[in-house]
Parts: sequence; structure tokens; C-alpha cells
Amino acid sequence: AFYNLGKHSASMSQPVDFAKTPGYISFLQKVKGLCLEYDPRQLSNILGAFGHLHEHVASFSDVFSDLVDATLHKLPSFSAWDAANALWGIAKARKDAPQLLALADPLAQRFAERVAEATAQGVSNVVWAVGVLRSEGDVALKLDSAVMPAARRLINQTTPQEVAIMCTGLVLLDAQDTELLGLVPGHVSRTVQRWSRQDVNMALPVVVWAHARFGVKNTEILQIAEEHVQRGLRF
Repeated sequence: AFYNLGKHSASMSQPVDFAKTPGYISFLQKVKGLCLEYDPRQLSNILGAFGHLHEHVASFSDVFSDLVDATLHKLPSFSAWDAANALWGIAKARKDAPQLLALADPLAQRFAERVAEATAQGVSNVVWAVGVLRSEGDVALKLDSAVMPAARRLINQTTPQEVAIMCTGLVLLDAQDTELLGLVPGHVSRTVQRWSRQDVNMALPVVVWAHARFGVKNTEILQIAEEHVQRGLRF
């Protein structure tokens, strides 16, 4: 139910106040009663869904402490995907669900333990989430040293959105990984012709920005950006 609430909320032009919907109280009571029965994937889906619920995530504050306890209890069984998805949701919901920040460091550590099985999406989400939480001073997080080698290994599997998210995270972390930044232009060059207009307009400027922020001048990226500017695509 939380997973579908998140998907539904993300696709709506106007957010819904779930606290005013019929059955809200009984739904929360049911969730509280089942927290310790959820498996890691179900807990991850709930925490990830919070990332889509915008300011209305606070409507579910009555279950936050139960979810924290259940997640810490089940954390040894979390996969890399479970940890990355949950950490992303917590970072997105950080302002409206500060109680969940207690899970940030344990989830980041669990992801690092299972990073060998991580996907490109998982790595980019974790780099972004840790960057956001650190840059805003929400929690004293650090990016485990095992994560960046995984980012370099998986860079050629990233989508445009994942490249942009990863580059944003690097800037927020002030982590100038020269090797990773050196791999990004080649990946962009090989795939940019298949990018949609939205991909180009949203992802390419972020890649250029990240290189500029770190003072890395890359002719390949600049040429790609110039070509798309000349085609009239708006950044």
C-alpha cells in the first residue's frame, strides 16, 4: 500500500492530504501492528515511498518509531537495493520525517557491506543521498570508501538521470573523484544520441556543472554541450 501511495503521489499534479482520507487511522494502526513482520524489501518499499509523499509524509509520523525499530532489527538481511532505496527515501523526506534520519548511517553502512551486488541506480542514489544529508548537516555521514570504486565500475550502465544524480552527489560531497569524472564524458558521448530531449535538458547541464565545480575542463563534454545548444535544446 505504501509503495502504491508513493507511486500515486509522484504522478499527481496536486498532492493529496492522506490524513483526510477514509480509513486513515485504521490503516496506521494496521501498519504499526505489522511492522516487525515486514521483510527487508517491504520495509525498503515503505521508506522509499516516503520520498514521493512530499510534505504529507508527516501524516504517517505515528509509525516512524516502529519503522525505525523494525528496520534496525532486519538490517542484517537488507540487500544493497533495499538499503539504497530506503536511504534515498529518507533523504528525500528528511525535512518532514526527521525521526527517520536515525536510519541514515546504518543504511549507508549496510549498503557499503553489500556494494558488490549493487546496481548503477543503487550507487547513484546512495551517492546523492549521502551528499544531500551531509551538505545540509542533517546527519554526520560519510561515503564509504567501497562506494566510489563501484561507481566507476558501473558508470557505463547508468541512465542519464543516474549520471546526473551521481554528479550532483559528488558536488554535494565535495568529492572530486578524478577517475570517475574522467569516465563520465566517454559514457555520455557513447549514449547521448539515444537520450530524450528531457534527458538532455536535465542531465547534460548537471554533468557540465559538476565538471565546472571541480575545475575539470573536458573538451569532449564541452563539445557535446555545444552541439546540443546549437540544436536549440533549452538547458
